[in-house]
Amino acid sequence: MMNHLNFTIPETSRILLGAQLKLNGTFHHKCQALGAGVIPVVVEFEQGDNEAHVTVRSGDSTNRITLERHIGSHPKLIRFIEDAVNERLDNARPAPAQVIPLPAEQHCLSRKQQLQVAELAENGGFADFAVDTVIIKVAVNPISIGGLPHAILACGQVVMSLQAGPDQHTCTRRLVDAINNLASAMLTQAAA
Repeated sequence: MMNHLNFTIPETSRILLGAQLKLNGTFHHKCQALGAGVIPVVVEFEQGDNEAHVTVRSGDSTNRITLERHIGSHPKLIRFIEDAVNERLDNARPAPAQVIPLPAEQHCLSRKQQLQVAELAENGGFADFAVDTVIIKVAVNPISIGGLPHAILACGQVVMSLQAGPDQHTCTRRLVDAINNLASAMLTQAAA
């Protein structure tokens, strides 16, 4: 068992899994542990009438769960995948996990694009950002109204909302991080 390490799903994959929970198909994700690299995970969704049948494969371990479609299903799915990868499920067979070192290459916005994000954070509006081969669409509302999202990011079928922060600097930093993370997740998904 890997008791000494705790592999978790990165934030961007958590967002992708929330969208994928409503789809049919097979998706590739990675769980990571600080300083230890990543473990590839294959998650397959098959939609039923009011539920989703989920199969999680990691190493030579296969685990299945059926989740009803409601707001509490997303956190249950995340917990199930992490438990499967960390061999905390009763039916999980110990599997020598294939740990892959984290890649040095990161997909990031250029300096010019970061300046565009700063302008969006200050003035609000809409913009498209090309990162490698993906396009991230961003809409920013410069005025925070109650609990409404401050920014919306979209790439393909993945849409995420973001409370971007109380000041322009924090807002810009969170937007840049979110765009970079979403782009990396989409590029990793496309490469898998």
